[in-house]
Amino acid sequence: MNKVMEKANYSSNNLLTFRGKMSSEKVQSTMGEMISFIRNSNLKKVGPVITATHAMVSNEMDLEIMIPVNTQDIISDEYFLKSQFKLVNTIMLTHYGEPNKMQNTYNKLIEHISKNKLSQITCAYNVARVEVDNIQDIDKSEIDVYIGINPSIL
Repeated sequence: MNKVMEKANYSSNNLLTFRGKMSSEKVQSTMGEMISFIRNSNLKKVGPVITATHAMVSNEMDLEIMIPVNTQDIISDEYFLKSQFKLVNTIMLTHYGEPNKMQNTYNKLIEHISKNKLSQITCAYNVARVEVDNIQDIDKSEIDVYIGINPSIL
């Protein structure tokens, strides 16, 4: 059985970042546009894609997409550079399989927070450990889900 890991950390540097409101249908095309921008700008993707849904309002989500690249030299009106990204004192659980079933993983993390009387201080950050390029392999996805926890004991 997959176990929740406590006090997990994650960090990355030089992240090409986009944040905006979009429907779930637009997520894939936005990621594709970011990958095209990376290729067309002679950049290199050097780490896993990181996503975070900051809010949901009706059918739109406030989504952040971050892709680590090999340089800080980025000129874009559409994207910005996040020079450093760091999650500390989190709980983490790896989701195996189809991303559309991730709600089960989120539910396990929320249950762990409740059961252990922890205080959540961030949204869930999804780090694609195993990225798949075609839909036939979608069940081979592995995504680490991190949620920041308040280190104070109240």
